[in-house]
Amino acid sequence: MLKRLQLSQFQDFWNPLSTRPQPGVYFCRAAGYSPALEQFIEQALQKRTELPMRLTGKLQNPDGGQLAYLRETLGDDFACDPAFFDTQLKKWLPRLSDAQRQNLSGSMHQTLLSLRAQGKNDNMLRNAYLKFLCWMYYRFEQLLHRLGQDPLPKILYDGQLSAHELQLFCVLADAGCDIMLIEPQGDSAYLALDPQSQESYLCPFAGQQPFPNGFSLETRMKQYRPPRPAQTARPATPSAARPTASAPSRPATPSASRPTASAPSRPATSTPSPSRPAQASRPAPRPSRTPAELFPNAPVCAVNTWLSGDLMADSLRDPAERGAEQSYIYNMFVRILGVSDKSSYTRDLFLWRKKLADTGRHVTVLEELPIPTPNETAKVAQCSAQSASQVIAGLLPMLQPTANAKLDAAAGRALVELLTEMEKANESPMRIKNRAVYVICWFNRYFRTLFEGYSNGKLPVLFYFGICRTAFEAMFLRFLARMPIDVIEIYPEHASDCRLTDKLLFDRMYDDTLHLDRFPQSADAAEYSTAAYHAEQELTETLYQDSGLYRDRQHHKATAVTLRTMCEEVYLLWDKEALLRPGFETVDDTVLVPVLTAKVSGVKNADTGAYWSQIKRLVDEDTQVITRLPYLGAVDQSRLNPVPFIKNRKLQRDALKNSPAYPYALLRPEIQDFLLDKVQALLDSGLIRGTFSQGMEYKILSVAMNLPKDIVRILQKADFTKTVPKLMVVSTGEAQCSLEDAIFLALLHLCCFDVVLFVPTGYQIVEKYYAEPLFDEHQAGEYLYDLQPPYLGGPASANEGIFTRFFRRGHL
Repeated sequence: MLKRLQLSQFQDFWNPLSTRPQPGVYFCRAAGYSPALEQFIEQALQKRTELPMRLTGKLQNPDGGQLAYLRETLGDDFACDPAFFDTQLKKWLPRLSDAQRQNLSGSMHQTLLSLRAQGKNDNMLRNAYLKFLCWMYYRFEQLLHRLGQDPLPKILYDGQLSAHELQLFCVLADAGCDIMLIEPQGDSAYLALDPQSQESYLCPFAGQQPFPNGFSLETRMKQYRPPRPAQTARPATPSAARPTASAPSRPATPSASRPTASAPSRPATSTPSPSRPAQASRPAPRPSRTPAELFPNAPVCAVNTWLSGDLMADSLRDPAERGAEQSYIYNMFVRILGVSDKSSYTRDLFLWRKKLADTGRHVTVLEELPIPTPNETAKVAQCSAQSASQVIAGLLPMLQPTANAKLDAAAGRALVELLTEMEKANESPMRIKNRAVYVICWFNRYFRTLFEGYSNGKLPVLFYFGICRTAFEAMFLRFLARMPIDVIEIYPEHASDCRLTDKLLFDRMYDDTLHLDRFPQSADAAEYSTAAYHAEQELTETLYQDSGLYRDRQHHKATAVTLRTMCEEVYLLWDKEALLRPGFETVDDTVLVPVLTAKVSGVKNADTGAYWSQIKRLVDEDTQVITRLPYLGAVDQSRLNPVPFIKNRKLQRDALKNSPAYPYALLRPEIQDFLLDKVQALLDSGLIRGTFSQGMEYKILSVAMNLPKDIVRILQKADFTKTVPKLMVVSTGEAQCSLEDAIFLALLHLCCFDVVLFVPTGYQIVEKYYAEPLFDEHQAGEYLYDLQPPYLGGPASANEGIFTRFFRRGHL
């Protein structure tokens, strides 16, 4: 992300990125009027046709139609996670390059994290995210594909900013966009949002005069008239001479004649001006024609008219025997949800595909439709979207030829039929264009695979294993169903969120369901399950689904929820299972685990006997005890160098897991992912001072890859709905935690450990390493020093030998 620079004069705003003092963007504001600002606005009006620039006023909230289209395209999911943003932006703004999308995702993530730090809940973050995406698409899409590139895109805004507008501009500035805020009402409204001017710089040279009455950029754009180019005097020549009003006669040359205003008609030999074609040269408007009239040679598909209802048997029928009319293509378009027989489903599915292939028909299995890449859309999307007819005329030639004239005609007819149907439903031209671009990109990508070896007698078959979760996927299957191919959407579970609807579609739904991740592509993948096995699975689903009961390790993900308690509640909640603690909840496959993160300072009533007795009662087999600091020494980075595994603030998980030095390959895969999730969360939080500024990110990864063996084993057997693992630190002297200890404690907190510090001295033994408080401190009583604790069990130091542990007896 680019740094924000201070603007020293208005003229610098137009400087290319390459000539600036350092790589950065200008995010500035002008709160007063002056001739210099007037000149700057005049320059902006002149340059807006040359540079990627948008002059705008207040950004109106997205309307219902815009939000509906956003949800139709992206769904209702939300996660404050850069990977999630990257996936959504890839669908929503396909013209962005990978680097632009990554920068925009990271910038949006940082902005939303700052909102969360201000106490905003996830609903508020989601609302901001929806506004950002709508504004990016509907107001600034023309600029975004230039983010970070010379010349940088520019936004001039006038008016009083709202909080969400400021946040959006922060996102765009960090991603590589110059922004100038013009404030006719002064700077007070902005300072209410950003009192310290941390997000943008005020331009002191803008002046302090009040703005003219009624000033706005919109008004200035309407009033602006571009300066006329200066005309140089040319010597009069006979060929350039023009007759004056008093000229007695016209030039003799007919081709040079110029009829006067009184001329009754233009000479027949006159050549029309290139900028204004003669009326006779315009083609007569053509009446709209049906898809059948546009593509008379396209084969007619009699979709599903011949089905008997036994869908597997129907699909295996020879296409030549499906109907009597030889000029028709008898294809099928069906959706099958659920399973008829759980025990044999995968085997039957594999055999179905094999039998189709044995008849000589080409079978394709698709399990997803990756969204078109920027390169694919760039080749297709260059057409006007003023009307549906313009979209159709502009995009129809973008369908790649298949070397089969009838297949080309079928593709063209299917596309025109669907787009015309959208036009009749009063869909906007932009939405029609977006759907068409996706369909064309996917057709150009897959037609060689789908129609390999196509001939009239051998219809290909497409199994789409999954459901159409977006309207784009649904439209692509509808497009194919109007071509000579059997289209079968099949999914062994029930899916209420499938977006596929069509008057031609034949639906079949079975009562039973089965979870199956992939379409069985080989005999090895075709399995047979016994009836007893499925009965056990059904009992498990019934017994452990929203019942408050949980089977062993039922959930694979967990998030720590810090319990803010009184001091006495630390002892009361210590041995309670997670599901018995206040705040416990399961959301989908994630458990919200209430954990204790506390520091108990001082000794109640200065009674050391009761103090140690109370602590000893807390120690059990699930408690790790540290009584000597520092616990972790300097981490050896020679075995695993952390530098290659963090790029652009992201943990490179695949590279890390594939490294020979990766230490956790023995753990359950879901626990490996859980641990790496928490490492990324610690990086994103910025909790450790110096993260992404002083190289602390590498120290964090090194500590995470060198956890003590006891901790690793606790993670391996973790069951997030049951016993909460615990770490207790007892510090009675003046020794402090090391940086590695601070990282270790923070990581265990994120991994859903109870982490409690008992510090009778009240000293700050770890706080200096954290950018914000991690532990909820309780003042239990009087501060006491040089106490000698009894043996509490557990490791005193991660680096101690066996003899040291044997003779130490727990003393500091």
